[in-house]
Amino acid sequence: MAALKVFHLWMYKIGLNLVHAASLGITAGAHRLWSHRSYKTTWPLRVFLCILNTVAFQNDIYVWCRDHRVHHKFTETDADPHNIKRGFIFAHIGWLLCRKHTEVAKKGKTISVEYLMADPIVRFQRRL
Repeated sequence: MAALKVFHLWMYKIGLNLVHAASLGITAGAHRLWSHRSYKTTWPLRVFLCILNTVAFQNDIYVWCRDHRVHHKFTETDADPHNIKRGFIFAHIGWLLCRKHTEVAKKGKTISVEYLMADPIVRFQRRL
């Protein structure tokens, strides 16, 4: 019984660390670094953030950034990938579990994200 409790404690710690790491991959990586281009960094850190972004299972960097730019340009419309008008749950996690509205795909084609494909790390992740 004691061994089972230790196992659960380790699993909890590993899970919590993975959640924090994945959050860093989204916030510092896909959101700030690649979507908004808020800062520049070295390729080893970009690779590390790419790995953490992958752990988050929120699409690849290219798709995440394109959809985020669509979100900013078409907020609270059918083209908004996480439109709050579709509900709180949808806006926070439901958008990952549902098919995209046709307007999201249509408007996504109008957003310029060529700069992402210039990054070999983004291209590599996209191929996987």
